[in-house]
Amino acid sequence: MKRINLVLGIHNHLPVGSFDSVFEEAYQKAYLPFLATLESHPHVKLAVHFSGILLEWISEHHPDYIPRLRTLVKDERVEMITGGYYEPILAMIPERDRLGQIRKLTEFLREKTGDSPVGMWCTGGVWEPHLVKSMRDGGVRYTLLDDTYFTHAGLGEENLCGYFVTEEMGTTLNVFPVRERLKTLIPCQKPEGMVEVLRKLANEEGDRVVVFAGDGEEFGLGSGTYTHDSGEGWLEDFFTLLRENGNWIRLVHFREVLEKFPPRGRVYFPTVSWSEMMKGVLPVGGNRECADFEEILKKQGLWDRYKTTIGRGSWRDFLARYPEANTMHKKMLWVSRKVQEVEEKIPKTTFEKAQNYL
Repeated sequence: MKRINLVLGIHNHLPVGSFDSVFEEAYQKAYLPFLATLESHPHVKLAVHFSGILLEWISEHHPDYIPRLRTLVKDERVEMITGGYYEPILAMIPERDRLGQIRKLTEFLREKTGDSPVGMWCTGGVWEPHLVKSMRDGGVRYTLLDDTYFTHAGLGEENLCGYFVTEEMGTTLNVFPVRERLKTLIPCQKPEGMVEVLRKLANEEGDRVVVFAGDGEEFGLGSGTYTHDSGEGWLEDFFTLLRENGNWIRLVHFREVLEKFPPRGRVYFPTVSWSEMMKGVLPVGGNRECADFEEILKKQGLWDRYKTTIGRGSWRDFLARYPEANTMHKKMLWVSRKVQEVEEKIPKTTFEKAQNYL
């Protein structure tokens, strides 16, 4: 029988400064129902990322959520994923602040859930090669990037059933490709479509690994969330299908994959971010031409083949196109230096408060 290993991940985040009513709506419609559904399906394993600011809000306003999450971690059903506590674009902040953000969230997750995460969510999908060292210095062993990043690096889709090693000046990091095709199926189309995609990727050796990781807000707040006539949601139906097909779909954690399977190879990514961001920094004329060309490719059935070759601006060009963004960025760097200068001159608690504001 052909088999496949499936890693499921979820990313939960709301921006700093969101109103309490926004947090509450997301909690009641997405985060809480997701947790309850997960608890009712003991066969499901899941990697979970919360931004620090979101989990902090939940622990203050709905403290009963935390022990339930902690139990799932203890039962080895949930693997926590770290990141920047306040969800910064890591490439745009100083090294000391990158490490501070990662370590702050890792320690918070350890305190609240009992897990010591070794995986990291890359905010905004913004990738630059020098992040490898920052992540490893922060205790991170792996991160996740969309599979299009791998095709940007010259790898074909047929090679992406596993994980790869990237490297910066001798420091290595494991990177898992998140399958874009699966993200388009969840949770807007019937979950049977997801199972069919997995069936096509399975092999006799059972050594292939496929990753799905998406936004938790889609399960409850997304306008396209699929619902059965019976009232059961997409997630309930999907988890049930995974149980029914458990003889060939094996749910695993990222940690397990690192222990049981070797990397597929070595890869070096260019400076890249989500395609919407790379298009967003192009000049107005270039953006329109890019959109027109994209439409032509789709009509000719060539979009999947050539989609990674167009609209490739750089994230940092936002600072050139939008002067106000550059001003905010440089002010942030100035404040960061000021905070660093007073570290040895003020009480530790005061310094930590200043860091949090930074």
